[in-house]
Amino acid sequence: MPALVTRGGAQLLCAAALIYAAPGLHAPGMRAHLRPARVHGGRAWPVLSVPGTSADVEGSEERDLPADGSHERTLARLAMLGSAVSYGAYAPAIKSVYLLPGPPSAPMVSAVRGVMIALPLLPRIFDKDEEGVLLLNGRCLRAAAELTLWSTILSVLLNLGLAEGGSATKSAFLLQAAVICTPVISKIAGDEVEGKTWAGAVTALVGVLVIALDSAGGISAGGLGALFGHMEHADIFFLGCAISWSMTIFRLGRFARVKELSENVVQIQAAKNVFLMLIFGAWLGFDVLTTGRGLEAQWVGYENGFAWLMLFLSAMFGGLVGELFQALGGRSMPAAEANVILTSEPLWAAGLTSFFLGERLGVGVYLGGALLIAASVVATVGLPPIGLKLGAAEPPLLKSDPPPLPLNNDREGAQGVAPEAVMSASNDDSARVKS
Repeated sequence: MPALVTRGGAQLLCAAALIYAAPGLHAPGMRAHLRPARVHGGRAWPVLSVPGTSADVEGSEERDLPADGSHERTLARLAMLGSAVSYGAYAPAIKSVYLLPGPPSAPMVSAVRGVMIALPLLPRIFDKDEEGVLLLNGRCLRAAAELTLWSTILSVLLNLGLAEGGSATKSAFLLQAAVICTPVISKIAGDEVEGKTWAGAVTALVGVLVIALDSAGGISAGGLGALFGHMEHADIFFLGCAISWSMTIFRLGRFARVKELSENVVQIQAAKNVFLMLIFGAWLGFDVLTTGRGLEAQWVGYENGFAWLMLFLSAMFGGLVGELFQALGGRSMPAAEANVILTSEPLWAAGLTSFFLGERLGVGVYLGGALLIAASVVATVGLPPIGLKLGAAEPPLLKSDPPPLPLNNDREGAQGVAPEAVMSASNDDSARVKS
């Protein structure tokens, strides 16, 4: 455990060094601060302003998110769903690698996947605009460096939690607690979170709980006790992972509001992948130096072609494609709604694991999957209206309502005769008839 803590600290130091080196990130104007408080219900709540957003960067051109129900918003939701499916491919691919004889160490897996993820987008770092200026400017590098920091924190805390003996099932569930953390963080930061998003988040959390209970011994009191009967130190690390994941989703949503960052999302993702490649490479080098094991000892079965294929698939789908879909979809939807859709990842992971590795799925997985699908529908479409009948006719006019005045189509009316004159003329005519 101390050795793992040391390696985790080394990862964080590498991430901090990269972020500090990012141009302008440590400038005084980029530090987080609290904006003036807003008053809600007689109480003053401070509004969190985080660095790099349109709220505190001078000269940033803001952009509005597409309207709910628009074509662009629908495509964003489909992209986020594709991201969840792609992330779901990570678990079965990596698990198949660890089931092989002579599997690679965790630093080796991270380093190899880091290279595979970074290389395809590496040329996009050098993209230029029409005037020959690099699109990946200082502001974009700051965004990439910050996303790298949250990804590194998540990786370190997850490794520390598993090294403490934490349950993999419990870690998967607690990590999905981000579906609640993200709207809370958004609310603290002053964003508006719709009621349907809260409803979808709670439904998704229940769905993930049902899947976790199925893996922990069934949907029963015994399964609940097996999952939560003993809260350990590792669980604190897993909850930290959830907060880190929420911050990643939240910050992507904030970057989407800055036009310059949203237009260069692919270049930002490319820079982030390079940062992570360097960090994971440094982690592998640090592990080799501190443990005395050479590169060959880090992966005894490196000649196995199937292992390389699985690592490649995990890097492409569980890494590159999933992150790109998430970044592209996050440009056009709120962070809290995006998190609800991403919470369906355990469903796809369970399905792919069952299909490729032959693991049997319990009733809880199907029930939890149905709840996750319902959560996505609720978060995007909303709850059905209660108490309204479809196709109901419009309410009739009350008897006390005056009838509409007849249109005056003569020449004089066309010139705009006052209604009082029309009524007076009508009364004179009635008087003549009576007389």
